[in-house]
Amino acid sequence: SNDINDKRLTNEEEIQDEIRNYLLKNALSSIQLTYKDKQEIVNHLHQQGFFKKRGAISTIANSLQLTRQCIYNYLALAKIKKPYAKKGSE
Repeated sequence: SNDINDKRLTNEEEIQDEIRNYLLKNALSSIQLTYKDKQEIVNHLHQQGFFKKRGAISTIANSLQLTRQCIYNYLALAKIKKPYAKKGSE
């Protein structure tokens, strides 16, 4: 039962779900993510507002097996990057 209207999902679960969906949609495997993949995921989560959630940095760091410092660095890059830049338009 994956009811969108069920607000009992914790922030952590919501973020993990979003990452899982992103991986599925982009045909990525969580065990073979490159640093570029991880940067793309951080960009995506940033654009979707997930970093505003309490505990987001730790949850995302754990999910992507990165340090918190690494996430902060990726987040800084995500903020510089123009939103919704399509691949190939750079």
